[in-house]
Amino acid sequence: MNALRNLYVSKDIRTNLIFVVNNIRFGIDISFIRQIVEAKSILRVPDQPSYIKGVISLGDKIIPVMDLRRRFGFKVKCYDDRTCFVIVQVGSKHLGLVVDKVENLLDIDQDETLEYNEDLKRIINVMDLDKVFVGKVTNQEKEVFIIDPKTLFK
Repeated sequence: MNALRNLYVSKDIRTNLIFVVNNIRFGIDISFIRQIVEAKSILRVPDQPSYIKGVISLGDKIIPVMDLRRRFGFKVKCYDDRTCFVIVQVGSKHLGLVVDKVENLLDIDQDETLEYNEDLKRIINVMDLDKVFVGKVTNQEKEVFIIDPKTLFK
């Protein structure tokens, strides 16, 4: 019975990688995370939106890099020793996300995920927020906004 109970409970719980951009915590389901790498040299690609920094070579893959500060309309800052690239994969596509720092992993009960509120719209300058974020949770009195990584590829 306990095995069945644990199976049922774990079905609604998703582990998310929690990272920080502009002092705001975000999460992405770890099933989409492939790798976390130190910030490295980016090869610029012309005629891209300002939030696409360019591409990096990672093993045998060339991966586009998106600066989430620019994507969400935050002030750009220089990379520091905590800046890293979170490599996400959706289907066969990969994307590197520039984040200020990675914090931890957090198990999130899907039943406790709340819709984000109007405060997020004041913080983040993104059109179609409802397509980027699936909700928010509060952990240790801090809000975590959950990103749907599939929307970042559009």
